[in-house]
Amino acid sequence: MTDRGRRAALLLVLAGVLAGVSNLLPMYTVMHTSPVDAFAWDGSLWVPSSATPAAERDVSPLLNAGTPVLVTLVVAVVAGLLALRRDRIAPPARVVALAAAAAFLGAVVAYGVGVLRDEEMVNAFDAGATPPFAYHFNSGFYLLVAAAVLALTGAVLVQRPRPAAPEPDDDAVVVHQMTDDDTPPFGLAIPMTGEPRGD
Repeated sequence: MTDRGRRAALLLVLAGVLAGVSNLLPMYTVMHTSPVDAFAWDGSLWVPSSATPAAERDVSPLLNAGTPVLVTLVVAVVAGLLALRRDRIAPPARVVALAAAAAFLGAVVAYGVGVLRDEEMVNAFDAGATPPFAYHFNSGFYLLVAAAVLALTGAVLVQRPRPAAPEPDDDAVVVHQMTDDDTPPFGLAIPMTGEPRGD
């Protein structure tokens, strides 16, 4: 594997690890501080935060991004690693890896937009709330963004096909140059010109 292939494989595996760790952390926090009390809710890729009862408002469908994020990430990593091979699977795997990595990044961006949209919806629903609900992205979301960037970088690195090993040409003429100090063929001494031969 070339250095470029090692870097691509490392980036793809690291993207998978970061995305796995980010799933264990909250993606964002909804905070609301009133003169009486303070409230905070955490949201993940799988369970949207609900600052107000879900029955009373529409939850952004972009906040249920666990499945598309997970599927696109797995496809990008597996296809990217398969693209590093030297067989017929590699060319289509390169295309799939790039498309899946771009879809993964798109799903992450859509999720971030969904969080911001949900903040607008909550504050529009509770227009009289003072101060308004505040949404803050957490470390889980930033790790997910880093994973998406690494996956896309790794997928781009695998786009250049690996150079094929040169095949030996059976018809090629090979010329060996020998000097006086070289070992003669078959270990037999070859007399020099002008030297008498021993019988």
